[in-house]
Amino acid sequence: YVKVPVGTPLGSQKVGVIGTQTRYTTVEITGAPVTVTPTTGVDGQEVTISGSGFGAGVAIATITVGGVSVTNLSSGGLATTNAVTTVSADNSGNLTASFLLPNDAVLRTAGDHKIIVTVGTGSDARTGEVHVTVPGRTMTLDTASSKRGSTVTATGTGFKAKASITIAYTNSGSSAVTVGTSTADALGNWTGTFVVPTTAAIPSSNTVTGTAASGSSKTATHALPGATISSDLTEQSTGE
Repeated sequence: YVKVPVGTPLGSQKVGVIGTQTRYTTVEITGAPVTVTPTTGVDGQEVTISGSGFGAGVAIATITVGGVSVTNLSSGGLATTNAVTTVSADNSGNLTASFLLPNDAVLRTAGDHKIIVTVGTGSDARTGEVHVTVPGRTMTLDTASSKRGSTVTATGTGFKAKASITIAYTNSGSSAVTVGTSTADALGNWTGTFVVPTTAAIPSSNTVTGTAASGSSKTATHALPGATISSDLTEQSTGE
């Protein structure tokens, strides 16, 4: 038989028998079953992993998300001072742990990110993995065009959970001006209003930027139309 080394990546792996002739086959390396709730999240959002098939009474050694280490557990959406290593599997090999997705550039990149849970060390170690999906950030305005001094509502999704949001308005050829603030909820969604600067050029196409305290941001375009003149007269004589 072949003993699979601890730390072997999960999935399909090549096994070779080397002698006077070499033969290869593949073997599917499976880990302990692990699930994550919710399956979609942003940096700073709380998720809960549940696993089974681990060693009874064996403690978590490490948790990583997208290669970024998770240090502490969370409760009620807030980080605690309790280390993830304080969680152990019960007598049936089951465990549950909640933590915040790391505030890291990796977790601000849209796509699937692998959560790897390692329970135990050395020859007693067993690994389980599951994917969490980070959504792409969006920002929209309730109107793409309006006048100076008008109020515009901006809506963002996929930002850092509970982050302070700064809304800035950049007029063509000018520096950005902070025009509003907001706060993202526990899922990274936010809504805020701002007043279009009275100094913005007419006509112009301008950039509105929503930036989270973590550094993640998204932009939208807002236009100030040029002046128009209209008349209900189609024909008139001179002097009338």
